[in-house]
Amino acid sequence: MNVLEPITIFELNIIIMPKLIDYPRASFKNSKELADAVDYLGGSCSVESCADKMGLKVSGSFSALIASATKYALIDNSRGTLTTTQLYKDIKLSYTDQERLNNFAKAFLAPSLFRKVYDRFLGKELPIQMLDKLFIREFEVDQDSASRIKRYFIDGLKEFLLINEKNVLVPSPDSEKHDSPQKEEPVFEEEPGNNPAPIKPVNSAAILKENVMQRGENEFVIHITGPSMDSKIVLKEEEDLIILEAMINKIKKRFL
Repeated sequence: MNVLEPITIFELNIIIMPKLIDYPRASFKNSKELADAVDYLGGSCSVESCADKMGLKVSGSFSALIASATKYALIDNSRGTLTTTQLYKDIKLSYTDQERLNNFAKAFLAPSLFRKVYDRFLGKELPIQMLDKLFIREFEVDQDSASRIKRYFIDGLKEFLLINEKNVLVPSPDSEKHDSPQKEEPVFEEEPGNNPAPIKPVNSAAILKENVMQRGENEFVIHITGPSMDSKIVLKEEEDLIILEAMINKIKKRFL
């Protein structure tokens, strides 16, 4: 008599993790336009409202555009609600062209792939001809997308002055500012009784005396430098003093 042996059945659960894409699949220009649409709608809106504002349909391509704007740190996407980031607001509210360029460069280099390649070739000639192959082999960029991502990267480098005429990557305005030697911070000694000496308020007149250069009879240039700050303000009219006052107030807050 044949005895049937029990059969053991093993249940195998295989979880396939989606491939992590650390590069934008849309250009910085188009991603900025999406962030502008969110800003126009009050700084926060639904995906559907944003698509309607841009005259686009909610589709896979539009989702890729949202993901790209997120990678550029221009918007946040939380459960279908799009919100402009602080970096986007910094770009929008920049006082000077230089400050605006600094913030644009920071956003452009926010995607992991762009930052890694930029850091790798900083101070060196970028191998433009083989860049798409490098993306594929070393950074796992999809082969069908590599040439397009290469174009996005090079276009952004040129637009934000991160590459020179010899195709050598140059320091971003923001990194130059942080790499430069900083002035020593003032040391405030404590008065007897362990009570800290009060911090003196910023003297606006002293700032003007130190940094104002007269360019014409009614034109002044004020250069303000310090930790995380490097701005030039041109004063031509009385209304321009409003910008100067805002910058001085920003400095004052550092001492509070």
